[in-house]
Amino acid sequence: MMEDVDARAKDWFASSTSAADDWPVAQVLDAKARSGATISVVIPARNEEATIADVVASIRRDLIENHPLVNELVVMDSLSTDQTAERAREAGAVVHGVGDVLPELGVRAGKGEALWKSLFVTSSDIVVFIDADLTE
Repeated sequence: MMEDVDARAKDWFASSTSAADDWPVAQVLDAKARSGATISVVIPARNEEATIADVVASIRRDLIENHPLVNELVVMDSLSTDQTAERAREAGAVVHGVGDVLPELGVRAGKGEALWKSLFVTSSDIVVFIDADLTE
């Protein structure tokens, strides 16, 4: 499939793609400390009761408690009809419902709304978005 890709795109992918092993935790923590930047992780979620607690607990354990990289962990609940918000809260996330953030602009179910509304409830310099059902 990559043989059909423009050479400029191939060059960009080659120079811009990395894996977790390319970013040792100590190096990332040092860069964060030197920059003074703060980091928020936002998890947009809708009816993710089965996976949200594990995702939140993993981020909390690995990137807040064991390695102080993340300053703020937020779940943006997009009109879930299950226990997504409760499970996220129990696992240690701050939870906001999309209907509670800028309600005067209306409510639309979906990931896009959860993403942009999260920018009004986070306070960090860098915002990282992570899916609620990625368990690997």
